[in-house]
Amino acid sequence: MEWSILCSLHMPWADVQICKELAASGGYVWLIKEKRYVLWLVSYGLQWGMLAGSLSQAAAFASLYITNRLLVLSVPVFCYQAITEFSAKLTEKNSMWSIQSVFDARYQMFGDDRKMFLWALGLSLCTTMALCGISYIRLKKRI
Repeated sequence: MEWSILCSLHMPWADVQICKELAASGGYVWLIKEKRYVLWLVSYGLQWGMLAGSLSQAAAFASLYITNRLLVLSVPVFCYQAITEFSAKLTEKNSMWSIQSVFDARYQMFGDDRKMFLWALGLSLCTTMALCGISYIRLKKRI
């Protein structure tokens, strides 16, 4: 809603100070420098979407064991919190294994956007494939 108001008033979409901070340490800097803010938001959302897909697969796996729907729907939140707490205790903040560093485009770990995106994609694919494989084994035992 705020964007539609900003567009109708012909105001800039992004704050200059925030853009400077993102350009200093974040990923997809070239999108910010070219003032392609919507494309930056899509890229940013895509990276978080990979994590969301993995967490959704964890909920699908949990649904094979848990019959309570509300508990199954809360599994992604529980998993995210557990992974966040676990990675915070084992790694430093900008580690390549920290969930915030991997899936948040505001942190640039490798110095290259392609490597950052492929690392997030690889981790999400590995976890999704592992959960799919385990789910398949569980479903095969049910049949």
